[in-house]
Amino acid sequence: MKHLARFAAVLLAAVFFLAVTALADPVTLPANLEVIEAEAFEGCESLSGVLYIPAEVEVDATAFDHTPNLTVTRSLWRVAVIGDSGDLSEPSLNRDVWSAVSAFCQARDIPCVYGTDLDAALSGGSNVVITVGFLAAGGVGTAQTACPGVRFICLDGAVDNQQSNVYTVSYSTREAGFMAGYAAVRMGYRSLGFMGGMDLPDVVGYGQGFLQGANRAAIELNLTDAVSAAYVYTGSFMPSGSAYQTARSWYQAGTEVIFCAGGSQGESVIRAADETGGRMIGVDTDQRALYGDNVVTSAMKNLGYSATDALSRILAGAWDGIGGTSPTLGVVHAAPADNHVCLAPTTSFNSGFTAADYAAMVGKLLSGEYSTSAALEIAVSGSPAQP
Repeated sequence: MKHLARFAAVLLAAVFFLAVTALADPVTLPANLEVIEAEAFEGCESLSGVLYIPAEVEVDATAFDHTPNLTVTRSLWRVAVIGDSGDLSEPSLNRDVWSAVSAFCQARDIPCVYGTDLDAALSGGSNVVITVGFLAAGGVGTAQTACPGVRFICLDGAVDNQQSNVYTVSYSTREAGFMAGYAAVRMGYRSLGFMGGMDLPDVVGYGQGFLQGANRAAIELNLTDAVSAAYVYTGSFMPSGSAYQTARSWYQAGTEVIFCAGGSQGESVIRAADETGGRMIGVDTDQRALYGDNVVTSAMKNLGYSATDALSRILAGAWDGIGGTSPTLGVVHAAPADNHVCLAPTTSFNSGFTAADYAAMVGKLLSGEYSTSAALEIAVSGSPAQP
C-alpha cells in the first residue's frame, strides 16, 4: 500500500481509524505507505482524534479537506501544559512554562495546547502532559494508571504512588535564595529583610539560602559586622494589613530591601516599599513585571527550563533516565539561564553585582565552593521588628 487514494478511505475509516482517538500511544499509518493522494479523506467528518503521519510520507494538500474533528500531525508527540489558572495575562509560573514550552514546540512543529483540565487534554490526544504546581498535578495519580503511554512531567508538584511514566521536579529554593541574598549585598544593600509565608520547606529554604548568600557576600567584602537581616514567617500567603505594617515598620527602621517569599503577600510588601522608598526581591517568577521597578531581582524557580529540558529528553528517547524519578533540582550548568533556579532576567545589575559576578556565583554553586547545606543554617531571632 504505497499510495492511498480516495477509494481506500472507507475501508481504512472502518478498520484503522477506529483507533485514532486512543490515548495510550500515537496512531500511525501503515509502515509501507509513501503517498496520501488528493482528497483521500476529503469530507470524512466522522473521523476524530489525532493522526500521526511520519515526515517521509508525502501528503497532498487536499487529502484531509473537510475533516474538522481530525488533527493531522507530523509529530509523534502532542504536548499539553496544565496550569492551575487559565489567566496567562500576568507573570506567573503558568505563563513561564507556557512561554517556554510553546516556543520549544513551535520550533519543532509539535502540537501544543494550554489548559486547566487534565481530562480534556488526555481525551484530546495529548501524550505528553506538563503540570504546573501542586493543584494541577492532583489528577495525575489516577491518570498515570489509566494512560500508561502518556508521559507526565509534574513541575513543582507531587504524585502519590508515582509510576515510571511520571517525572516530578522539586526545586532547590536554598540555591535560589542564596543567589538573592548574595546579589543583594553585592548590589550595596546592608540592611536586609526576609518575609516568608508559612514555614514550609520551600519557604524555609528561600529564607535560609538568603541568609547564607548574604553572609557569603559580606565575608567576601569584609562587611560581616555591617550587614544585618530581619526575618519572620507571617503565617499566610495572602496580602494583609499586618504584613504591610511589618514591612512598613522595617523600611522605616532602615531596612533597605525585603525578600518576600509569601505568594501574593508580595502585594503588601511592595505597597510598603513604594510608600517608603524601599526595595523588594520577588519570588518564584520575575515579579518586576508584576510589581514594578522597586523589585531589584527575583529568586526564580525556572520551570520553563525544567519543562524544555524534559521535553528534549523525550525527543532524544531518553525518558527512561527520568521517568519514575523525583529529583530536587537547582544549579546544573555554568550558564546562569540554563538552570532550574536562577535570578530574574530583569535583575538590576550594577557595578557591585554585574552579569559577570552572577555567572561567577553560579559557577561556584555548581562546583560546590558555595554551599547551601542545611548544616550551615543561620540562627534567626524571634523578634522580627529588629534587623
